[in-house]
Order: sequence, then structure tokens, then C-alpha cells
Amino acid sequence: MKALIPGSFDPVTLGHVDLIARAAKLFDTVYAVVFVNPNKKPMFDEKTRVEFLKLALKGIDNVVVLSDSGSVADFCERNGVGVLVKGLRNGTDLDYETPMAVLNRQLLPGLETVFLPSDEKYLHVSSTAARELISMGKLLPGILPPAVARKLGKGLKK
Repeated sequence: MKALIPGSFDPVTLGHVDLIARAAKLFDTVYAVVFVNPNKKPMFDEKTRVEFLKLALKGIDNVVVLSDSGSVADFCERNGVGVLVKGLRNGTDLDYETPMAVLNRQLLPGLETVFLPSDEKYLHVSSTAARELISMGKLLPGILPPAVARKLGKGLKK
């Protein structure tokens, strides 16, 4: 069975990596896809986000990293994906993701959403926090995957 983990991954965090690695144990193929939202101004361009995601997921053989500018439902239909996997850090995430799950199922009947609770060590980790730290010239351990942190670390304060 194929699953999709969609996101902006701006940038990919250890929370994302944990979620994707756990999903890779549950599904035959997991697509980790950088979705480009024209309404958002990302810190990193599409190519860089894909590169960082590939670096972070190196060694997880059944994960395919791509980018897409269409809808999640269209991607799933084109690629034969039947399950979306979403991570939940808290009730706010659940309140946001539940209506999206319903909408996606309306767009593509049969498309299911599976929620995985975040590992407790990543409850505080978000791309928003990572961007704020990066913009201040700081990298903290436990936020970014080591390969991504090394790539970004040149010129940043520790």
C-alpha cells in the first residue's frame, strides 16, 4: 500500500523525519512530497527543500521524495496513493487536520487519512521555529536533521 506525507518542509525537521520513518515501517511505499503553495513565501526554494528532504531521509529505501504544485488529492489519484499520513503534536493540529481529511476524502473518495501522534521529544519542533532560529543565525540540536544542519551551519552562530 502507498501512502503520502505532504508538506511544505520549509525546512524539514527531525519531527518530519520521525513521522516519515515511522510511516515507512507501516506502508510499502511512502511519498514525502514538497507541495508548493503559491500563497506562501517559503524561506527555501522548492529545489532546496527537496534536496534537504532527500538528505534527511537518506537510507530509508521505501521513501520517494518529490515535489508537486497540484492538489494532494490529484497527486494521490495520479500515483495510486490511498492513504495520507499526518502527524499530530497537539489538539490544534487535530482541529486543523480533521476538516482537511474530510475535504480530501470528498475530492477523492476512498482516500483515507491516518493520524500518527508525534514522538514526545518532537512536540516542540516545528518548521516555523526552525525558520525563526535560522533567521537569527542559530541552530539548536534536536530541531533539524544533522545533514541539513551541517549544510545550513556554514556562517551561522551556534
